[in-house]
Amino acid sequence: MSCTLHAAPPSMIKVGYADMKPYTYTLDGKVCGSYNDLMRQVIARSGQKYVITEYPMNRLTLYLSTGAVHVWIGIGGALALN
Repeated sequence: MSCTLHAAPPSMIKVGYADMKPYTYTLDGKVCGSYNDLMRQVIARSGQKYVITEYPMNRLTLYLSTGAVHVWIGIGGALALN
């Protein structure tokens, strides 16, 4: 698997997720879950600055389609982008 970027990376990677315990969720204001932990490790290795934010599923879908969110953490098939 490979990925090629043809544009400059954003100054801040915006990561979005929806509440899907135990994989992605918020507890007492803290981003939790095994998928969120993995995403933090991956982005930390890239050296990029990032923010991880929880959204309702419909808003997350909208933000992904408009570029307001760059990366989605989730389970395949849970998010329908047309």
